[in-house]
Amino acid sequence: MVTANLLPEQGLSWYRLSTLLLVEPAEQASGRQQVLLYRTSTKQGNDAKSLSNRIRKLETTVELPGLQPSVLAPLPTALAVRQTQAFHDQITAQLGLVPLPRRNPHPLHSKLINIGVSGRNRSAFIEQFSQQTGRRVVIDTQALYEIGISVDSLGASLSGVSAFDYLETITFIFGITWREDGQVIEITTIDASEGRLEERQVTLPPVLASDYGRLLKELVNPDSWEELGGPGCVEDARGNRLRISQTSHTLRAIEQLSANLR
Repeated sequence: MVTANLLPEQGLSWYRLSTLLLVEPAEQASGRQQVLLYRTSTKQGNDAKSLSNRIRKLETTVELPGLQPSVLAPLPTALAVRQTQAFHDQITAQLGLVPLPRRNPHPLHSKLINIGVSGRNRSAFIEQFSQQTGRRVVIDTQALYEIGISVDSLGASLSGVSAFDYLETITFIFGITWREDGQVIEITTIDASEGRLEERQVTLPPVLASDYGRLLKELVNPDSWEELGGPGCVEDARGNRLRISQTSHTLRAIEQLSANLR
């Protein structure tokens, strides 16, 4: 809460990763939403409907840059809220609600690395990252060149962070993304990644099997689904599974949400 209290006074906001906090201008952060879960119960005032009403009322009283209405999705034991970090801070400060801990499902979350480069040095970053994770790194130089990014500037010195957070940080800095192809990590642009969709089957929590496809489209990057002109789609698979075609970035967010629900 110290971070939540001090940064707004300086026009800044923050975004939590597993081993890092990313700080950015509040106006820029107003367009970045994340899904956090708040526990519900049958106790009066703590059910999903009551919490939803309290959050809607809070939206009418706080003044935050670019605040848009929250996406609220009642789940069996929690309320999923899609909003900016600044608004989640207000939920905690004014309503006393603490989000449930986030789980870290990706294997690269468990690999702590130490990258030391002089300035931003692509070659040193690639060599050290590959040695410490066993993953080969390739750069989509053409795609980055087309949006004016010098590939030689990629890389940053960070110690004691997860390999996942390292990739999230350097792509966050440049407004790009990363994707996986087996054991290969490719750093590319968001537009290029939308042209290379991946298919994955997601096993659903049994209580959500009948409704999870709709919830995913409401909570995880809504503009990325075909109903709103995006590339992603969801199809029913056998039993409690869905077949999802999406970008790597959105699939990681889906895996994060699914892990938090278990």
